[in-house]
Amino acid sequence: DRGLHAPAWLEELVRTSRPPVPWRDVARFALVIPAPLALAIAVGGMAGSALGAGVFATMGSLAATLAPQSGPLRGRMRRVAAASLLGGTGLVIGHGLSGGGWQPVLLMAVVSAVAALISSISGAFSLGALQLLVYTAISSGLETPLPAAAEVGFFLAGAAWGALAVLLQSRTESLDPDRASVGAVFDRVADLLEAVGTDRAEDARRALAQALNEGYDRVIHTRSRSAGRSRELAELAGVLNSAAPLVEAAVASARGEVAVDSRDIGAARALATPVTQRPPVLGQRPPAVED
Repeated sequence: DRGLHAPAWLEELVRTSRPPVPWRDVARFALVIPAPLALAIAVGGMAGSALGAGVFATMGSLAATLAPQSGPLRGRMRRVAAASLLGGTGLVIGHGLSGGGWQPVLLMAVVSAVAALISSISGAFSLGALQLLVYTAISSGLETPLPAAAEVGFFLAGAAWGALAVLLQSRTESLDPDRASVGAVFDRVADLLEAVGTDRAEDARRALAQALNEGYDRVIHTRSRSAGRSRELAELAGVLNSAAPLVEAAVASARGEVAVDSRDIGAARALATPVTQRPPVLGQRPPAVED
């Protein structure tokens, strides 16, 4: 029986690829999270105060380590700051929820309502609101010989250690992977225009299709892991969508072997620069073209 098969170009467009394992993140997690507890045990043993300090520092490093995701450094640090500060706030609030009766229940309901409002601000605050709830609940039932100020201090110290690890890791990454994948689309368009009329045209067309697929895969994958709204990811998706006419024109030029001006090739390649090297200018748009 003869079955129906989709065109090859359509199969390439809808096929998704598995993202690579983030080995840098794996190494950072393995080093940063257990380090405060290991240091506390090595210095003070299993004594109550030393162990409590290590536990709270580890909780802070955990909050700061899990917060960042792929993206620009400023976005990662916003998530780290939101998770750390709101998590520390939760530790303070949790001390007021100890005891019995309805008062802790009512206070927890108020904290939950406030966290819901905070989470609507942005993706970073959504993560921070979650940490607020988590550490409020933990602090309400956790008793240590440390005073409340010391618990928060060790928590923030652990969070600072996690933030430092994020900064050090960023020094090993040359580009934001999301922006690099989107900028690669414009580079592949320029490569295809350069290859018009040569034997490299078909390979350049396939490379362009692959770059377009990887760009969408990367943005969609990052968006699926991002809590709340992300203006930057929305803009990157908009850049990919707006590149469709340029991609179609480049493919049509290659198939028709239409001569391409070198200025058009340079313009296509120049479009990749603002995407990969700096964020799009928010709130500033070129004036409308008058007829």
